[in-house]
Amino acid sequence: MKPIDAILQDMETYIKRHKNPVVACSFGKDSVVALHLARQVKRDIAVAFNNTLVENPDTLIFKRRLTAEWDLKVIEMKPLDGWTFWKVVNRYGFPLGQRRGSMATGKCCYYLKKAPMHRTLKEHGWDLVIDGMTIYESRQRYLNLKEPYRYNQGWRCYKYSPIWDWTPGDVWDYIEKYNLPYNSYYDKTLEHPG
Repeated sequence: MKPIDAILQDMETYIKRHKNPVVACSFGKDSVVALHLARQVKRDIAVAFNNTLVENPDTLIFKRRLTAEWDLKVIEMKPLDGWTFWKVVNRYGFPLGQRRGSMATGKCCYYLKKAPMHRTLKEHGWDLVIDGMTIYESRQRYLNLKEPYRYNQGWRCYKYSPIWDWTPGDVWDYIEKYNLPYNSYYDKTLEHPG
């Protein structure tokens, strides 16, 4: 794990390098930490929230709370052309979690997340997306994500994942150290160490 001061130096370098950065925030623990880091460099940085219309109610409550407390400028995206989770299920079947090769999983991700983000990237001219992606979330990320700052060909912009090499424990330690608010959903799952 890179020291926080070094991450903030990198963050400043990448934000200055781009004209229109944004933080992609799901209002989960990882993306809130990435947002907290980004706001230490650019307090008024825009926040992109992808509302798939099947968000956990705790997430929506937390999003509203943090938006007010941190005075965030949130741009909310929703699925396009009437696509919903249930429309995907009716047409392609249920997504099978992270299993690769499932048509339903790919279609669900495309219609509910990728297509809205791609459209909104173009609309707002974002040229750097900062996110809370970590390599420990999946085997594919662990094997493929070699650099935290990289060009994303599909989105035609740069991405920066400042906490890419953090473990879940590192994330919770940061939340505790900086007394950050977090989504109450974690208190209802086994992931929260408290």
